[in-house]
This record gives sequence, C-alpha cells and structure tokens, in this order.
Amino acid sequence: MKYLICIFILIFTFTAQAEVTCKGKIIKLVKWSDKNQAAIYLDNTNTRWILLPDDQTSLSMALTAYAAGKEVALYWRDRDVTSCSAGWENYRTLNGYFLIQ
Repeated sequence: MKYLICIFILIFTFTAQAEVTCKGKIIKLVKWSDKNQAAIYLDNTNTRWILLPDDQTSLSMALTAYAAGKEVALYWRDRDVTSCSAGWENYRTLNGYFLIQ
C-alpha cells in the first residue's frame, strides 16, 4: 500500500506545472537602443522587469497598453516561474503569451 501511495505522489509531481498568469498595468517601459527588444514593468511584479520577445508586435502591444492604461495578462509557460512577485530573475524573456485586456 505504501508503494502505491508513493507511486501516485510521484506521478502527480511529474505532471504538475507551475504555469503562471500575471495581470497588471504597465507602469514602466524601456527600449534598448542596441537591440530590437523592450522590457516592461507591471504594477504588481515586485521590481522584476520582463523582457519582451524580439519582435515589433510585442513592442506595439506594450506601447498600446501603456498609452491606453489597459491591464495586461502575461502567461508564463516556463515551469520555473512560480509566482508573479519575484518569480523570475530581472529581464527574463517572456515565454508564453501577452494579452491586452
């Protein structure tokens, strides 16, 4: 019986994912001059910058949301991102999706 319980615990441990969706307003936006990348700072991410993917679409979406004061939702697909406050290192590239609400 103990072995069955251990097996079930291991199965659930391996299938668990730490996918996180962080919501908030963009309060800061920085664009690097030497790269085609921008970073955003949400009002609830506890001093962690989020580097957007290297494309014009992400930059346009961030500028639109910032100018309109709209809330955004960032979905992190990475398993090691576990929370919206201090769940990643500074300037980590978003691996997931970016939604303007």
